Amino acid sequence: MNKTTIGRNLINSLGLKAHKKIVIIESDDWGAIRMPSKETYKYLLDKAYINPKDPFLKYDGMESSEDLQFLFETLNSVKDSENQSAKFTANVIVANPNFNLIKADNFQNYHYELVTETFKKYPKHKESFRYWIEGREHDLFIPQLHGREHVNVFKWLGSLQANEPNFIDAFERSMYAVNSNVAAALNYTDEQSKNSLETIIQEGSDIFRGLFGNISESFIAPNYTWDDSVEKTLKKEGILFLQGSHIQNKPTLTSKQKIIYHYTGQKNKFNQTYLVRNCLFEPSVSSQIDYVSVCLKHIENAFFWRKPAIISSHRLNYVGYLDENNRDRNLRQLEILLKNIVKRWPDVVFMSTPDLINEIKNT
Repeated sequence: MNKTTIGRNLINSLGLKAHKKIVIIESDDWGAIRMPSKETYKYLLDKAYINPKDPFLKYDGMESSEDLQFLFETLNSVKDSENQSAKFTANVIVANPNFNLIKADNFQNYHYELVTETFKKYPKHKESFRYWIEGREHDLFIPQLHGREHVNVFKWLGSLQANEPNFIDAFERSMYAVNSNVAAALNYTDEQSKNSLETIIQEGSDIFRGLFGNISESFIAPNYTWDDSVEKTLKKEGILFLQGSHIQNKPTLTSKQKIIYHYTGQKNKFNQTYLVRNCLFEPSVSSQIDYVSVCLKHIENAFFWRKPAIISSHRLNYVGYLDENNRDRNLRQLEILLKNIVKRWPDVVFMSTPDLINEIKNT
């Protein structure tokens, strides 16, 4: 037994036990700008500003209406033991940088626009938010809060103010994520940036409520990076459940980030509950890995320990704005995975994260 298997058994052995075979797919980054166009990707690649092996930069862009339509059709094609369709917990970014206003302000202050405005700027995306709402109404696409934006505004503005060529060139093409460090929105290195996080979280929660008419039952921090002050602010906003990996990257002012380990059902000092992902389905990350088989093994281990199988599967796997073949290939893989799940475990139940939260509250 290798270290990864031992670790998975350890994490699954702790905490909450489930009385059903529950499968949840948590999917991050919906609504976030990543790579705005094929032309931008080629330009940044030719300039050697970005890593050609980074699948998020190669495949991940704003989701089009067509992307959402095809995803919903795939989810709706597979039913569980209660004749319910498979579903995505869609962790959404509710705002993106307003590049025009930031530039007009000479990079001195950050400005954002609502995700509904960002969609309007893309060629096949004007109906995307309507699809979000329809997906929720049909219990296929259940939004939860991932953040106000998926960029560390302090680090990003600092790079722009310093006139770093890679960030400036990317900015001129409405793109910020030149590297993964700038994507950790709730990271900080000084008191000023740390103290600003409360406002960022509150505004993100308010925007979410304005878009969907309710608070988000759960939250997932970008890049799994957050600290106790973030949890305290989320508690004030009424968010009592925290999605994440078993590893939390905890920022500090005095040293490197600390690594904190979590398990599903664990409570923090604010009486919030951690929900830990214990399965992986990320076919865009590597074509050399059979992610269907990998994910089925992860689900088997979760069920062995009577845990809900919480699958991590990011948006990049299901969008075709940059590469339609990426979307089509992975939707086929998703369908194969879902059909294998219901065949292997006929009594399985597909749930969203809010569904699981209701189960926990009622036990």
